[in-house]
Amino acid sequence: VVTALALVSLFFASLTFHWSIAILVLVVMAVASFELTTTLLNNDHHPVGLFVYLGTIGALLGTWAYGPVAVPVAVAGTILVTVLFFGLVTGRQEPLVGMALTVLVVLWVGVFASFAMDIIDAEEFRWLVGSFVIIVAAMDVAQYFVGRRFGKRKLAPVVSPKKTVAGLVGGVVAAVGIGYAFSFFAPYDAATGIVLGGAIAFSGPTGDLAVSVLKRALDVKDMGTILPGHGGVLDRIDAILFSLPAAWIVYSWAGLLV
Repeated sequence: VVTALALVSLFFASLTFHWSIAILVLVVMAVASFELTTTLLNNDHHPVGLFVYLGTIGALLGTWAYGPVAVPVAVAGTILVTVLFFGLVTGRQEPLVGMALTVLVVLWVGVFASFAMDIIDAEEFRWLVGSFVIIVAAMDVAQYFVGRRFGKRKLAPVVSPKKTVAGLVGGVVAAVGIGYAFSFFAPYDAATGIVLGGAIAFSGPTGDLAVSVLKRALDVKDMGTILPGHGGVLDRIDAILFSLPAAWIVYSWAGLLV
């Protein structure tokens, strides 16, 4: 609870300025990419950490400065230097797997998070970022409590046995309902709020499930230990990462990224 309160306080404090929330995103994503890279290395895989960090930070800073056009440039640059590295440096173990995992971490963390940098650049960034994060958080809370109270049928018994169909339904209802409620205060209409909630309701659980698949494949419980009682940063932002592109599409469709 103390950790959660500290994270919430830090998040809302960072919404004061464009640059303050941008710094928070950079720090959080740097830690997340470090956690994922370290977990892979500890499981005898060999992504190149330097290229992971350069690609991730490059995608984030590039989007902050030049918009989404910077994302494919960062990805292409990561692929280019990774291929050259594994092609020129002899003795590297499993070069194909190493190249694939290096690019995967950049895509998973850097590319998904880069959509946040474009949203932060919008005039109404406080409302757009704040409502997005609150919808994701409310969906997670609803999934947990509805699942515990009414959940019987498992949603993904192999990779995440605690997730239930009832919990998912509760999360969907919460996301759509709160998205609609925000339309009375935020700078978007009811249709945008409902579509935003629906988009997050689909993409958020997908991100949660994706991290569960990854952790099951690597046989780890958490991606890190930096957050007492919560595991790692990537464990906390799994739904947020996958929901960012969906939110960006909705905001673009509604003409809010100006």
